[in-house]
Amino acid sequence: MTLFAILLCLAVLALAVAVGIMLRLVLRLQTAAAAPRSLGDADLEALGQRVAETLGASPDSRLDALATRIDRLHAEFDWVVGESVIQSAVALARMGEPAAEMPERTGAEDTAMSRRQRRH
Repeated sequence: MTLFAILLCLAVLALAVAVGIMLRLVLRLQTAAAAPRSLGDADLEALGQRVAETLGASPDSRLDALATRIDRLHAEFDWVVGESVIQSAVALARMGEPAAEMPERTGAEDTAMSRRQRRH
């Protein structure tokens, strides 16, 4: 056997080993990609914190927004209730009801509440 034939055999052998290693790596990558990766609670929490930090949000900001929304709803509800009390009082006054009985019949504690609601 000549030197060229020996080098050719070694090159073919090295190529066969390289192809075998590459096939093994490809198969390993395919099985790793096909297997679903489940995230634990700690992983999900860390991911949520990273997203919140990226968006510039903090856990307190969500609570602050909720508290602000509840305060606005409370003010609107008070205004609507006050308006209905005032409308009831006006209707009773048109029917000739005495002023002393209006708070009791409308559910208003006093006329000061009615005046305060009217300003709102």
